[in-house]
Amino acid sequence: MSLDSIIDSSMAQRLIGAGILIAFLLISIVFLLVTKFLSRRLGSSKAHKLAAEIIKSISYSGALFFVVLGLLLALTALPDIDTKEWQNEYRKIATIAFLIIGARVLTNVLSVSISWYVLNVAPRTTSKFDDTILPIIRRFLSVAIYLIGGLIILDTLGISISPLLGGLGITGLAVALALQPTLSNFFSGAYVLSEGMISVGDYIELQG
Repeated sequence: MSLDSIIDSSMAQRLIGAGILIAFLLISIVFLLVTKFLSRRLGSSKAHKLAAEIIKSISYSGALFFVVLGLLLALTALPDIDTKEWQNEYRKIATIAFLIIGARVLTNVLSVSISWYVLNVAPRTTSKFDDTILPIIRRFLSVAIYLIGGLIILDTLGISISPLLGGLGITGLAVALALQPTLSNFFSGAYVLSEGMISVGDYIELQG
């Protein structure tokens, strides 16, 4: 039996797929260990605390990225899924998987960065605006990132998102009109905090 026929055999292709998967599993373990080591090493220094927190926040998502990548590459080596239909499904699965991982990484990095700023930088500023607004912005950005990722996933699956976007626009307008007094109070309070006109210990005198 020639070498080419051995390589082209179904068993050899399955072994190659298994080898690819095992290799990427090992890469994911190494990545996880390296990121944990770096986060502990950098975390011991206050100057590199943010970098340590960011590395720690992406360690598991990065390891999952290599596992998913290895699984997808291993599937391409299998002889039973070499059809054009499977290749289209494969691209959809890969896109969805990487979108989910990317959204998680982005939200983790933003959350860690904003939390670090609120804990380490905001207390040294004279204004209380960032202490109050940044946690709200963090939650809003997390929801926005996952919402955008979900819309892209729906589009990848072939589901038209144009009606959904139109519905979200109308719904958003209705909610904004319904919450107009609440939003007005919120932005007024944010302005007061940003200007520093009122602080803890101040008295408010009312007539009548």
